[in-house]
Amino acid sequence: MYKILLISAVLTIAAACSSSKKVVPSQPDLVNVNAAYPDLTLADFNQGKILYGEKCVVCHALKSPKSLSPERWPSMVADMTNKANKKEMRIDPTQEALILKYLVTMSTPGK
Repeated sequence: MYKILLISAVLTIAAACSSSKKVVPSQPDLVNVNAAYPDLTLADFNQGKILYGEKCVVCHALKSPKSLSPERWPSMVADMTNKANKKEMRIDPTQEALILKYLVTMSTPGK
């Protein structure tokens, strides 16, 4: 168990140091998706980004949000959440929704 925690911590730190994979949400991003997610806040965006970095990097390298279209992210996130939960990595529905909203928003053309 200790080894898993240590490896997770190292991977999380390595992912945090790598800025090329994660895109930082900004206020213009929030304006651009207001129609799709009217209740989404900039804090939600940032929480989705953080969760993406913390949860997804445990199993694999992070993909750029632009690596998939907004239409493809929902099925990808659902599949990966199911795999993570089977491995007891636990991503709850609220976390899954925030990760998905971050990825869909940041994959939208023009970002």
